[in-house]
Amino acid sequence: FLVLLRQFQKLVVRAVPGEEKEVLFRPKFLTEDLPEDNAQALRLIEQELGHSLEVTKELLDTSFSSLSEGGTKAVQKVSKLESLNDYLDDEIENAILWMSRRSLQEEDGQRTTLLVRMSNLMERLGDHAEDIGDVATSFREKGRTVPKEQLEQLASVYRTLRNNLDLLGEDVLNVNEETKATIKNGTVAMNARINLIYREHLERMKDASVPSDSTLLELLTIMESANEKVRELAAIATDYASIASSRA
Repeated sequence: FLVLLRQFQKLVVRAVPGEEKEVLFRPKFLTEDLPEDNAQALRLIEQELGHSLEVTKELLDTSFSSLSEGGTKAVQKVSKLESLNDYLDDEIENAILWMSRRSLQEEDGQRTTLLVRMSNLMERLGDHAEDIGDVATSFREKGRTVPKEQLEQLASVYRTLRNNLDLLGEDVLNVNEETKATIKNGTVAMNARINLIYREHLERMKDASVPSDSTLLELLTIMESANEKVRELAAIATDYASIASSRA
C-alpha cells in the first residue's frame, strides 16, 4: 500500500495557481525511486533539503514584507509557500523512510536521523513565518497598519534573523563551529536589540494617551523563536557535516 501511495503522490504534480509565478508542489531533486547507491540517494535528499531552505527563506521574506505591503496577494503567497514548506518536509521524510529500510552503515543511519531533524526544523520555521503573516492579516482586517517606527524596529531584528539563516549556506551542509559562533554572536546582538525595543515600548505604554497594543511584542517573540530554530539547525548541521566528512 505504501508503495502504491508513494507512486501516486509522485505521479500527481500538485500546483496552486496564482497571478504571480506558480507554486509547484513537487520535489526539485528527489525522484520517484531513490538510487540504489546510498551515497547518491543521500545526496539527492541533501539537495532537496537545500531546496526546502530556499523555500523557507522566501516564505519568511514574504511574510515579513506583508506587514508593510499587505494585500490579498501577499496573504495568498504566504499560504502557498507555507503549504509547499510542509509538503517538502513530508517528501524528505518519506525518502528517508525508504532509505531506512535498506542496509545502512551506522554513519549513514546517523545522517538520515539528522536530515529528518533539520527538515522538521525548517518546517517549524515555516510555521513562524505563517504566524507573522497571520498578524499582518489580523491588522488589515481591523483596518490598521503597523506604524512606520515599529516596522523599522522590527526590520532591524529581522535582518539579523535572515543573516543568521543565510550563514547556513545553500544546503545547510557546510556549517562548522565557526558558523555556529558567528550565529551566536548575531543572536547576542539581536537579543540586545529586542530588549532595548521592549524597554522603549514599555516606556511608551506609561503614557495614558498612547493606545495599548502588544502586536510589536508578539512579532518580536515570533522572530526570537524563529532565530532559536536557526541556532538548532546550525548545531545539527555541524554534527551532520562532521559525520559526512569522516566518510569522505
